[in-house]
Amino acid sequence: TDYVNWVVRHIFPEDEQPDIIWTAPDCERKNGTLKPLRKMIHKYPELKWRNTLFLDDRSSVFRENPDNGIQIPAYCPNPVKCDLIADDLSLLHLEKWILSNGVLDVEDVRTLD
Repeated sequence: TDYVNWVVRHIFPEDEQPDIIWTAPDCERKNGTLKPLRKMIHKYPELKWRNTLFLDDRSSVFRENPDNGIQIPAYCPNPVKCDLIADDLSLLHLEKWILSNGVLDVEDVRTLD
């Protein structure tokens, strides 16, 4: 939880923080970790199936809602200073894609490739 909040603070400008950050205590444990969208929608009614994406390095966490999930590469740097301070470009590429025409204004995120 602390790690996720730290990452969010460093990725997003203060005035552009995500509305909801879902961490391990919010997940379910059913044959592994699961991020059930139905639970999120119940807790946050403004969320809809059509406007919510999950990011995780394991596709299994959004197996109940595969069309709402984006699998990102795991962040596993070698424990040496140069690797730990190197930029992780995958999130920058994801940001560029999300902000592109046809993605940012899509009616239903489940239709995205």
